Amino acid sequence: MKGGAITLILAIAQSAARQKPAPDVSVYLTASEATVSYPAKAMASSMFQAIGVEVAWLSGEPKAAPSGITVRIHLAVDTPTGVKPGALAVSRPYAGFAKEITVFYDRVRRLAEETRTPERILLAHVLAHEITHVIEQIDRHSETGLMKERWSREDYTNMARKPLPFSPDDLYWIRQRLNPSASTHK
Repeated sequence: MKGGAITLILAIAQSAARQKPAPDVSVYLTASEATVSYPAKAMASSMFQAIGVEVAWLSGEPKAAPSGITVRIHLAVDTPTGVKPGALAVSRPYAGFAKEITVFYDRVRRLAEETRTPERILLAHVLAHEITHVIEQIDRHSETGLMKERWSREDYTNMARKPLPFSPDDLYWIRQRLNPSASTHK
């Protein structure tokens, strides 16, 4: 009976492992960055989960993923003033295997203080915005919501209450890029 119970437990564990789908997006951070941004990562993940996109947050160097998109994120803490003035981050959605995002964390911190937006909430929105650029593979912005080019004071107030939404166009492009064989119409 002991051996049978162990076999049953192993079979259940293997079945659960097989049923867990691969994430749509694998995001790699260095260990120190992972600790600093944990609440922001959790919020960004929930923003994507709300639209059916699974994000896995990992540390170390990117490894070959069997499917999905791989992103490497670096949080810059001492951004030179001449680098992308006014930008909170920059993404490189066409970089090789691991697409790259640099978040100007020092600017995010300053803006969070200036707008009285909790830092974790602003950082979550910046992460989700840039990851969306990588997923969409389009250098575009929306008129409203998460993918606006510049958020307004009202947007900062709103994001402190609940996450800014994805626009219908962004939902379309995200779905197209993650499942190009699906027959969806805009």
